[in-house]
Amino acid sequence: MRKYIKNKITEILSTIVEANNILTDMIINDDTDNSNILLTDIQSTIIEIGNEIEKSEKDCQQLIGNMEEFCELLYKCSIATMKKDRLHLCHAITENFNIIREQIQALPVVYDLVFLPYKASMWDSFESIWLAAKDNPNCNCHVMPIPYYDKKPDGSFGEIHYEGDLFPEYVPITDYRKYDLEQNHPDVIFIHNPYDQYNYATSVHPDFYSRELKKHTDLLVYIPYFVCEENTKEELLVNMGVLTADKVIVESEKVKEQYIGAFINSILENQKINVNNKIASNSEYINNIRKMAESKFVALGSPKYDKVISSKKEDFTIPKEWADLIGSRKVVLYNTSISAFLNNKDRYLKKIRSVFEHFKNRKDVVLWWRPHPLMKATVDAMAPELSREYVSVVSEYRKENFGIYDDTADLHRAIAYSDAYYGDGGSLLAMYRVTGKPVMLQNINII
Repeated sequence: MRKYIKNKITEILSTIVEANNILTDMIINDDTDNSNILLTDIQSTIIEIGNEIEKSEKDCQQLIGNMEEFCELLYKCSIATMKKDRLHLCHAITENFNIIREQIQALPVVYDLVFLPYKASMWDSFESIWLAAKDNPNCNCHVMPIPYYDKKPDGSFGEIHYEGDLFPEYVPITDYRKYDLEQNHPDVIFIHNPYDQYNYATSVHPDFYSRELKKHTDLLVYIPYFVCEENTKEELLVNMGVLTADKVIVESEKVKEQYIGAFINSILENQKINVNNKIASNSEYINNIRKMAESKFVALGSPKYDKVISSKKEDFTIPKEWADLIGSRKVVLYNTSISAFLNNKDRYLKKIRSVFEHFKNRKDVVLWWRPHPLMKATVDAMAPELSREYVSVVSEYRKENFGIYDDTADLHRAIAYSDAYYGDGGSLLAMYRVTGKPVMLQNINII
């Protein structure tokens, strides 16, 4: 039985316990009219509970049979005319109900888990958790890709996207239009987009902002869509998803401490408490926040690393034209990131062109260019004056056909097929290091 449903039924059963006590008093006081009303209400409630149990439980005949007997006792009590008979039946009702209550409490709990990816290329931040959960008989898993918008330079919504058809074939997809979060109230919701309305490049649909999701689950879990090697940027550590989530799963104890520090500073700043103030009450307040943060942030590792470690070249296929282009040559994965672009802009595009020139006539290696999945949307939103130039860079690269252009959702295919890494730092670099293959950071200032 769903944990959420079982909890609701348990609450209702507690009210029936109270109702049984009240019923006895009514019968003793010869309050026949109200006692009969109460008997009818109890019967209606038990029938509703029975219907709910039959929907979710296959092997519940004995329990349903006991509930039918319980309803029969309620009916006999309502038509009995002698007080002693009514009290005797009331005693039987209580005993029968206690048996029903124990049987319901013994029903196995099944947890309803909903994964809400928005970019198919970021599915790897969920996959290993989903793989473990889907094989657990106590879990019902729903992978429900959600729509997202590009943002215009003025912050308004632009084109809407839905990538439900881009996920691996082995991942069953639940249509977000057919699963009502409010009605189903899943036990756990997993998210990897923490920005709500505060991302400049994209926004998930407002119905799926973290504060909305929080209303419809017992546990909101944020798993970062990135991994990092060094200090994590502040804007990644403190955002709406991090603050709203009940649990944040992070990759290491070191990263956990970064999150805790940023979380404490954010709350202190909002509360306008001076960290340097040595007043005991402030110190106690900070300690309480840390205790809360210690529970909130959990260092369980990153599913993204799990995916890198488990992926092999044989697991993937590539288009024939890519295979022909590679031939017997080595493959260099070229990664261009959003942060590096935003910090350099027009110079960054010149750097990309210079890299292409370097690889264009190489006979020993082939370039596999994989720009960040949100690069185009970011350029359009945050550097619209360079949109045409960026489109031109991409178009020329694809037209000249000396390298591979990869804008697919399958990041791990690129990692598995490549022999070395070149490009910007960040999450992909951290993941690539796990493979043990060579890496080299690009220097934007060298054209």
